[in-house]
Amino acid sequence: MEHLIDILQLSTQEIDEMVATANDIIANPEAYAHKCDGKILATLFFEPSTRTRLSFESAMLGLGGKVLGFSSASSSSAAKGESVSDTVRTVSCYSDIIAMRHPKEGAPLVASMHSEVPVINAGDGGHNHPTQTLTDLLTIRTARGELGHVTIGMCGDLKFGRTVHSLIGAMSRYPGVEFVLISPPELRVPAYITQKLADDGINQKSLLAGINYYEFRSREADFGNAPKGLMYGLQCLDSWLYGGDPLMQPEAATAVLKKCKEHGIRTAIETTAFAKPLAFSRFIANADMIIIDLKHYSEKKYVQFTGVSNHSILENLDFAVAIGKKVAVRITITPGINDTLIDARRYAHLLSEHHIRHVILLSYSNLGIIKYEKYTQSPALAREQTFSGQDMENYANMLRGLGFDVQIEQ
Repeated sequence: MEHLIDILQLSTQEIDEMVATANDIIANPEAYAHKCDGKILATLFFEPSTRTRLSFESAMLGLGGKVLGFSSASSSSAAKGESVSDTVRTVSCYSDIIAMRHPKEGAPLVASMHSEVPVINAGDGGHNHPTQTLTDLLTIRTARGELGHVTIGMCGDLKFGRTVHSLIGAMSRYPGVEFVLISPPELRVPAYITQKLADDGINQKSLLAGINYYEFRSREADFGNAPKGLMYGLQCLDSWLYGGDPLMQPEAATAVLKKCKEHGIRTAIETTAFAKPLAFSRFIANADMIIIDLKHYSEKKYVQFTGVSNHSILENLDFAVAIGKKVAVRITITPGINDTLIDARRYAHLLSEHHIRHVILLSYSNLGIIKYEKYTQSPALAREQTFSGQDMENYANMLRGLGFDVQIEQ
């Protein structure tokens, strides 16, 4: 009986055979429609999942099998204190194979020691996610025709990202593979992984946050509840480039955007738009959407609180609109500065003049004061209070009533 707990259990030959079989299933689904007749898959998901759990269930049903299981620990006997080993020992009597996700590293391995049927690891904490890696390998193979001779960039949370760990393990065994690992220092790839790469003589380059850190955020996680009108500009996006202001490193950010465009990845960038027109035009050329952080509608107030005029910012905003970019303006609502309904009307007037209809509202937070204190400076916008949820909703409704699509960012 074979369990799949770690992608490294599979040889490259076995991976290649599985990828080939997957391609054959895609090409000839009817030939596999009854391969699992009479078989039952149990999906034991001790933490919430949508795509992974449903992909397992869909696959089993597509092969002619049946599915049983639970989608969270709270809906199982784990809520009453039952151990993983006891749960698996019981469920293995009802099924032919188990797919298991658990928030604790090593739980699927423990399950495999007590199960009467094969156990598949569908993700365990920040450890491994072998089936996601198999999907990634299928995608890479389909797109490139081979799994070797490629440089792979990985960006974001590389410390706890189980998909990253599994993919590195799998790809490191193919010839000519190099890795570019991009993360802040506190989220870098665990040392045991980078040491293994070094021991195997595999080139790796870590780009840490010595200057700045750019992260890609999932469109579903950030915009799943956005108003329908605003979603027209956001739902098509695959990634969102943010972190400080990307304009502070235009060469690096532009290189990332170009690569994304070359590979068909649609992007949004979050920026203050404070730059010379030529630099700004080059910067946004490869982005699909621009999110501009507009501190205040009044030029006088802009100078008072930021030290610069908003004139060039509005010029750049106009340019982005003129060349057909999707543009949204983000407004941080700050108590005593721009928090009244009169302020909302004045923002509406300004944005209408510049043909902007999409607005993102963000409540003021005093967390940024820490960085001023570090440099013994007094922040001009320091406030003790924050904007209440109901006040934010009233502000948003005022703008909506004037014809704007508004999202409140949490």
